Amino acid sequence: MGEAYILRKIHGIPDNVWFATLECDIDDYIVATMTKLDIRVYIPDDCYEQFRRFQNTYPLSRNC
Repeated sequence: MGEAYILRKIHGIPDNVWFATLECDIDDYIVATMTKLDIRVYIPDDCYEQFRRFQNTYPLSRNC
């Protein structure tokens, strides 16, 4: 998450920061924090429903 902040605020890279996980052991706090930094978060389809309420979250099956 710190890397996204550095890319955006220090280096001025405005877009295309993604995070993808292959496991369902990610929690709400991490997803909420990443999406607040405008990071696109890709989550396995079988646990995506748990996180769909967060903006910028997508199932892994969606084309990146």
